[in-house]
Formats: sequence, C-alpha cells, structure tokens
Amino acid sequence: MTKIKQTVNDAAKVKPVATMLVSDLSAALTDAVAFLLDANESAQVTVGKDLLLVTVDVHGGKFQRTVKATGSGTQAAVRWPVKQLQAWAGLLEFGEVGRGNRIRQGAGMNILLCKLGERQTVLVFADS
Repeated sequence: MTKIKQTVNDAAKVKPVATMLVSDLSAALTDAVAFLLDANESAQVTVGKDLLLVTVDVHGGKFQRTVKATGSGTQAAVRWPVKQLQAWAGLLEFGEVGRGNRIRQGAGMNILLCKLGERQTVLVFADS
C-alpha cells in the first residue's frame, strides 16, 4: 500500500503539460466511446499545440475529436482506456483537468489532475 500512496503523492505534484475544461474532455471521451468497436476500449491521445487530440481507429478510417487545451508543447501519442476515463470525467462536474507528465520516464503511467477549491482529484493509470 505504501508504493500506491507514494505514486499518488508523486502524481499530485506533477506539473500538467496540458490543461482543459472538464466538460470538453468529458464530451470528447463520450464521443470517442460511441465509436469503439468490438473489444476495443481505448483511444490514442496526443497533446499538441493548444489541443488534445483523441483518435479511435474504426473500420476503414479514424474518428478524431479535438479538445481545446492550454499546454506547454507537444507529446507523443499514448493509449487511454476511454471507457473507464469517461466514467471518471463524468464524476467531475466542472473545473479544469490537467494531463500530467509521466512520473518517471518509462513508467508507462498517465496522470489526470483536477483541483476544485481545496480538493484535488488524482487519477493515475497505465497506457492501455
């Protein structure tokens, strides 16, 4: 349990590389889930200049949705378990979400942070 607590504490201190409205992220995840086919539960997410791009591969093409974001540059694409993240984002009614850098290089972890007043919500999840 100590490793889990330390990982969450480290994640809470990470500076976000992109910040977006919860409502915008939630809408993009909801749209992406609608395009998931078969057993696919994930989407590719890329941080670009002033946007977060969510991409779902569909038969014969791609579904893409952009989310306006304030960021500090681009990042390589990672895979997010969008079905599970949609439920998490739905619990956050308003505010902003920050997508953090990985805690340690090569750790394969992603971080989503949401701070509302004194309360901070931290979600750490693996690349899917």
